[in-house]
Amino acid sequence: FTLLVRDIRSSLLRLNGVELLREYYLWWSRMMNFAGFCKKLFSYMHRYWIRYWTEPATQARLKAERVRALDVLMMTIWREEILENLAVLFDAVLDLVHENREGRDVDSSLIKLFADSLVSIGAVDSAESAAEVAE
Repeated sequence: FTLLVRDIRSSLLRLNGVELLREYYLWWSRMMNFAGFCKKLFSYMHRYWIRYWTEPATQARLKAERVRALDVLMMTIWREEILENLAVLFDAVLDLVHENREGRDVDSSLIKLFADSLVSIGAVDSAESAAEVAE
């Protein structure tokens, strides 16, 4: 999955502006659909195996790295590979916001969709932070 996301990042680097945001949203929605599919497909492992590995007693005994649910792992990889390495994406959103404020007609749904993706990733990060604090 990481290699796929890196390929997506390299394809996004070639785009600018509205095309970049549209392509980002296309890949984001595909990734979210794929994450949902994988979560359903591996629900047994998620239900039993991940629960076992995330129990404090198991982690203390084995000193293992954190085990994440597959959809959470996919969002983390997306954040690390796309959002942290693609500053052009944020510039495109800010340019679109600036054009909107100047009264030009822009596709404001792209701004909302980008913000929704950030909120989804932020919710995952918040949940992980809360889990680390609870440990």
